Amino acid sequence: LLPPRIRRGIVLIDPPYEVKSEYGDVAATLPTAIKRWPEGIFMLWYPILDEGRHADLKTAIEALPDTRHLYSEIDFIGRHRGRGMAGSGIAVIHPPWHFEQDLRQIERALAPTIGTVRISA
Repeated sequence: LLPPRIRRGIVLIDPPYEVKSEYGDVAATLPTAIKRWPEGIFMLWYPILDEGRHADLKTAIEALPDTRHLYSEIDFIGRHRGRGMAGSGIAVIHPPWHFEQDLRQIERALAPTIGTVRISA
């Protein structure tokens, strides 16, 4: 479905990650999507699990040519190790101007109730 008729916009990617291969499927699809719509903003949600499956996904994003990217990750407070998500992350490819500053303000407000927040580019 890419590119849409509009020049700028955002694609929200939120797979269920119920199957381990979905991390790789997303990583394999991103280069084609970005090539078809280089002006688009791509926002990808991913769970952070103890197994660290998200690390390969981030490596694939970092290898994308001619892209800017930003990560925001939250480590959940009070969760039991080995059970459920350890945290939650988003990757933003081609973040809009000032997005990082706005995200930092939001995260400062959320961190006391949710957990530790990390932003990286």
